Amino acid sequence: MRPMSLVRALWYGFVALIPWLLLLLIPFGEVLAAHFERAGDLRQGRDMAMAATLPDGRVLVTGGVGLNDEGWGVYLATSELFDPATNAFVPTGAMNDGRDGNATLTPLADGRVLVTGGIGQNEQGDNVAFASAEVYDPATGQFTRTANDMSSVRYFHTATLLADGRVLVTGGWGAGERLASADVYDPATNRFARVGDMTIERNSHTATLLADGRVLIAGGLTTDAEIVASAELFDPVSGHFSATGGLAQPRFMATASRLEDGRVLVGGGMDNGEWRPAGELYDPARGQFASAGSLHWSRSDHAQTTLPDGRVLLTAGGTDEGPTRRAERFDPVSGRFTLVANMALGRARAATAMLPDGRVLVAGGNRPWEPPLAIAEVYTPTPGPYADLALDMRSSSANVPTGGAFHYLLSLRNSGTIAARDAGIDIELPEGIEVGQIKVAESGLSGAWRCDRNGTAVSCASQGVIRPNPNPDLPRPALAIRIDAAAPATGSEWPLFATALASTSTNEDITANNETEVVFNVTSAAKARRVAAERTGGKTQPSRVVRDAVNGAVRTR
Repeated sequence: MRPMSLVRALWYGFVALIPWLLLLLIPFGEVLAAHFERAGDLRQGRDMAMAATLPDGRVLVTGGVGLNDEGWGVYLATSELFDPATNAFVPTGAMNDGRDGNATLTPLADGRVLVTGGIGQNEQGDNVAFASAEVYDPATGQFTRTANDMSSVRYFHTATLLADGRVLVTGGWGAGERLASADVYDPATNRFARVGDMTIERNSHTATLLADGRVLIAGGLTTDAEIVASAELFDPVSGHFSATGGLAQPRFMATASRLEDGRVLVGGGMDNGEWRPAGELYDPARGQFASAGSLHWSRSDHAQTTLPDGRVLLTAGGTDEGPTRRAERFDPVSGRFTLVANMALGRARAATAMLPDGRVLVAGGNRPWEPPLAIAEVYTPTPGPYADLALDMRSSSANVPTGGAFHYLLSLRNSGTIAARDAGIDIELPEGIEVGQIKVAESGLSGAWRCDRNGTAVSCASQGVIRPNPNPDLPRPALAIRIDAAAPATGSEWPLFATALASTSTNEDITANNETEVVFNVTSAAKARRVAAERTGGKTQPSRVVRDAVNGAVRTR
């Protein structure tokens, strides 16, 4: 080989190695998929503790309910600090009064932290509600009482930092009644002062600072424990509240976050013993709420945290199946919720705070028949490209007569940024139904698929990859599957549940899994016809799913 050719070959070889050499600069622990990992434990178990991020990046965790040396539940005054650098908790100064998470914890503009209200115990050991407040100073590690108390005892209330540095405290449960009153705390004077009342009494509502300085109040419980959908706005200039457009669904114990575009996302909550699955978005410009799609896991007693990239993380909470370990994320661009990761342990009422590097701390909490939890975990968002499968499943009818024919229709798309490999869908159909023909239609975004059935379990697998949707504004399914079925021939009326889970090895089913559920009722033929007639104004018409299938949305391979 001539010398010049040798030099050229060595140069090209070096250039080819550059991408691999750059990989050595990436820390081994930096994985593509969002995930939770264990942090050091709290120094004591805490249920309903409160958390706030300090200016230096540490997190103050204080109060809650714990156990004393005899194993009895007590309201905690103790506090601790989580240091992201060491991944550990250390003690700090205690509050003057033990308080549970029915109090509020609000970071102030000067770096201190305000605690208001809540429930604790007096010297006689009786449970009492507090009108008092305290301020934590990170410089001294100590709590000191404010110069005066709030105008009323309060718990299940809200405290919101205003743009001018004051704190608005609204509603809650007072001395035997729900409150419409509101106070404003001024750090400059260390005092509370009354402002105008809300339009109605509320507790367990949400309060969110808008970009223009006003505060959005939404939902909650009012007089006679009525769960409300109404909303109102606080104007810090006038000190008055005024009504605005309400939620589509009444709810309490929901969470709310302001998005980068100024809208407010309200997620979760309960209504008459049922968890609310729908998310809603408030638009300050229009003064109205609109749908934000549905959570995968309806929840309350959860946390909602806005991430640095503008998306919103929902963690923990109580569900109809108990405390959940599933976390999901709302994307304002796509307008939908996606399952992203599982915690090591399901929990509700955990202390949650954003860390300076974009991670999220989840500490303590509650599980049925267990002591307050000391376990802490840290969520790491997706730092790089990811696949994000979105699965939809529908039934051709919500009411099927005994022995009647119907079908399921599933569609799958990749809303992520890279191809999903080794994708699959596992479908569990109700026992007792008769499964018929399975039909598959693939688009240009999907390779060939194969579906196998074992009883009422159907497993479908990809022989290639699912490419991401080239136009996120126009959701385009990569795959559609139709499963023909017949309802059980005998039996009384009952609901039947079907579930489906999509997964991919690209993100090891953490970021890229999506679960859905379909429920339909088996009923008499006469009732099925009557329900169909009521829904169509007396004219029986095929559902949109059926029309789509007839028009060729799903075809036999």
